[in-house]
Amino acid sequence: MKNHLKCVIAVSLFSLAAHADTSTNPRSNADIFLSSPAHTFELEINSLILKPTGGDLHYAAEAVPLPLPSPHWKIQDIHTDYHYGFDIGLRGIFHSAYTFLSLNWERFHASDSASKKVSSNNMIGPFFEIGPDASVYKKAHGNVSFHFDEVNLDYGIFMNFGERLQTNLFAGVSFARIKQTLTSKYSNYSGSIRRTIKTPSSFMGAGPQLGLEFGYKIVEGFHLNGKARASLFIGTQKNHTSYKSFDPALGGLGITPPNKQSTQVSNATQIVPGLEGALGLSYVFSFRKHYMVKLEAGYQAQVYIDSIQSVDIGSEVNTPPVAPDTVGVFARTFEKHLNNFALSGPYALIVLGF
Repeated sequence: MKNHLKCVIAVSLFSLAAHADTSTNPRSNADIFLSSPAHTFELEINSLILKPTGGDLHYAAEAVPLPLPSPHWKIQDIHTDYHYGFDIGLRGIFHSAYTFLSLNWERFHASDSASKKVSSNNMIGPFFEIGPDASVYKKAHGNVSFHFDEVNLDYGIFMNFGERLQTNLFAGVSFARIKQTLTSKYSNYSGSIRRTIKTPSSFMGAGPQLGLEFGYKIVEGFHLNGKARASLFIGTQKNHTSYKSFDPALGGLGITPPNKQSTQVSNATQIVPGLEGALGLSYVFSFRKHYMVKLEAGYQAQVYIDSIQSVDIGSEVNTPPVAPDTVGVFARTFEKHLNNFALSGPYALIVLGF
């Protein structure tokens, strides 16, 4: 009888212990459930150190003509550097629905330049004028400026996969403005003969987007964070090219320097896919139940496909209608190019929850 009573008590205690463990840990690592942070608002301030890249950043071609039967050409490109940008945002959390509404603005403005001076035996000039007809040009300078702004409005839901992986699934609309201006200058040694070519190209559009953010808890406070976003922008592409030529011979032609010319291009409607991704490490500190501070650092990249358009002179006429040909540009063929615009680099993010 006593042994039977002991067995009943042991089974009862075991059942109570199992029930207590289930109540304190109601979810396993395989559970998928909705959850939201304890705070209601989030303010994000993201400091960006980004490097812009493009496919049309060449500003000159250098010809090495000696020996004359075997010339060689060197393409001179503008190599971009890292510059500062920022991304600020505000998020409101709806606890009853486990969802959020966020608005953020990213801004990046920068410029880079390069120069090249050749010897008296060589020549340097634009792609459409290189060889004996460009022998007067000995110096070249290129400058490129970038203006980029993007605004995102997203609505999303908080979804957890177990106790360690937290994700935010979101969809919304995005607006982007991209402008690239390439300026090339060529001259002889004294500067009495010189030419300037300026090519601004811009895209402005808006469209839908989908994205995912995740945070994986490594240990208490420390997380591995990531973000991926895909957008589809529909908007207007604009571009034109202006030319200025300075030459002592212009006065004899009845033209007051400089001789101004231009290539006008009709505006076009373009669909531009945008892709963005980021990966970083963060530390999250929560206090007084409804307050949170997150410090995060990592690397991000974003690309906008075929967003930069240019219509360039492919070649000049063999015999210009005026002499010398340095007084202006005289096109024979034109070429249209579409190029990507991209930004990549490290970031440092602070998020305040309240």
